[in-house]
Amino acid sequence: MLLAMIEQWKAAVDSGLTVGAIFIDFKKAFDTVSHNVLSSKLQAFGICGHLHGWIMHYLTNRKQYTELNGTKSSTLNVDYGVPPGSLVGPRLFTIYVNELPESINAGKVFMYADDTTIYCTGTNFEDVVSKLNSIMDQISLWSVKNKLTIHPSKSEAMIIRKSPFIGPLCPVRYGSAFVNFVTSTTCLGVTIDNKLSWSAHIEKVNKNFSNKVCALKRMCHLPQPVLQDIYYFKTIIPCVTYAIAVCGPHQPYGLP
Repeated sequence: MLLAMIEQWKAAVDSGLTVGAIFIDFKKAFDTVSHNVLSSKLQAFGICGHLHGWIMHYLTNRKQYTELNGTKSSTLNVDYGVPPGSLVGPRLFTIYVNELPESINAGKVFMYADDTTIYCTGTNFEDVVSKLNSIMDQISLWSVKNKLTIHPSKSEAMIIRKSPFIGPLCPVRYGSAFVNFVTSTTCLGVTIDNKLSWSAHIEKVNKNFSNKVCALKRMCHLPQPVLQDIYYFKTIIPCVTYAIAVCGPHQPYGLP
């Protein structure tokens, strides 16, 4: 997802276009999945019969209560949500939002579980901001239909182009709220800025790498070297190699 998205942004900017991106934050995404809506979506995917029944049995008839100082509240049925920490939870959420791109014709959608990024291109800022507002209108209609809520104060918008923009940007609205414009954000653990520079991300990786190497040094006294090997390959190597295809080939100072 990240590699394809960044490459498309670079190609657009290299051709003289302006890119506008919105990073959507779904409010309590996994906790607000409607079981009834999910059931219909599963059937639309051809998941019927015993498998459909098994999945719905896994989700329904759950109970919850709150306990404080030994006092329990009344028990309530859980009619919404999929377990985010389970193996099947993110997959069910992916099925739940799978048709979102079909509802957005003003931009292109990239999704990974509950991380959703939508971008558009235009010849100038006014054109891009107008399309971003159309995207927010379309995703608002889709969210109401699917009983999900967008968190406008946590969603972010970013403009990417070669030359800097001087002057205030027209606002991007979501209902009566506004989506903030930012110069950098984090998408799937990668820091992206409006110049497609990777200096901030590399700095973050270096800091994380240094901390993990220090921890490895403190493990040198352990009698089992295999533990050091496990720590190295499971924590240090992924720290350096994660998303390296995205930022590795590019110039650290951003767009030329």
